Amino acid sequence: MKKLTAIILSAALAAAQTAGIAANAETGRDYYADKTVDEVYTELSGEDYVFLSDNYRYGGGQTITLDSSGKYHIIEKKSQGTEITVAKGSELPVDEIISAARAQIKESPAKQKPTIKKNDNGVTYTLNWLRSDYYEAVCDVLKDYDSVLSIDENFEVYEDRNYLSVDGFYIRSDRSPEKIISDYPELRLEQRWYEVFDDYDYYLAIGSESWTHGQLYEALKDMSENGIGYSALCATTELAFLNVDTINCTHNIYTKEDVTDELRTEIRQFYRRPAMQGDSNCDGKMDLADAIYIMQSLANPDKYRLTDQGRFNGDLNGDGVTSGDALEIQERLLGLK
Repeated sequence: MKKLTAIILSAALAAAQTAGIAANAETGRDYYADKTVDEVYTELSGEDYVFLSDNYRYGGGQTITLDSSGKYHIIEKKSQGTEITVAKGSELPVDEIISAARAQIKESPAKQKPTIKKNDNGVTYTLNWLRSDYYEAVCDVLKDYDSVLSIDENFEVYEDRNYLSVDGFYIRSDRSPEKIISDYPELRLEQRWYEVFDDYDYYLAIGSESWTHGQLYEALKDMSENGIGYSALCATTELAFLNVDTINCTHNIYTKEDVTDELRTEIRQFYRRPAMQGDSNCDGKMDLADAIYIMQSLANPDKYRLTDQGRFNGDLNGDGVTSGDALEIQERLLGLK
């Protein structure tokens, strides 16, 4: 059968000398590889900003920043699932991973079971989850597999247009309330009783009309630099939803230690990009033209040059683009693999 496919390829190569095959045709689909969450924060808030809370800021939900000009930014993040990138040719034992993670959970997660599904590009899986403890356990288990190269959470992010005001801050610090109040006199802080949450120690209300947003920015920047934990108590308006542009971005949870900078760049640029395996000419499908183009690129690379994306798509087994990939494309098209 291999002889038959080789004959088919030879005939097609001969015909291709007169039939032009489109090269460097890139697909225009969105993907989650270009920007990190931190880069999006900077894009929306400017180079100089502070967070209004030191709480975990990479989960889905709302993050609020204050820039150096005194403007608040309400940044909404919607999780689009977590991408697990594996070495080419690897398969994750999904049931084994979920069972191992389940064994780490003390309380029964009942029906809230995460799902791990392999994507079309052949090198990533998408992890969707409901409970944070189960999710964290799955990620811990994944890190023990040598084939796992990275774990990244995908987000769609946009800036909310509602108005926001700050009433005060929950504080986490060894410093007494009196000390914090004296350190930032410009804010006219005043200790008031509120039920504190998480591991915060007390609550300080902020003066109603005695400060500027620039002073607040400088105070929060100083608190952050001096290890004072804080979380703002805010009030926002509830306007009708406005159409906004969303930004795709990622937060890296794990990268394997021996992954080189070159491979990390390749992971960010291509691995999570929606791709069609075998699509060496990047026209959005795998067909005989892709096998032909691989052979032409090997025979005459100056004339038939694979793009970076085409090279990634065409490398089916992770050993670089070879004539073996052209042969495997044909075998897949013939239903032999």
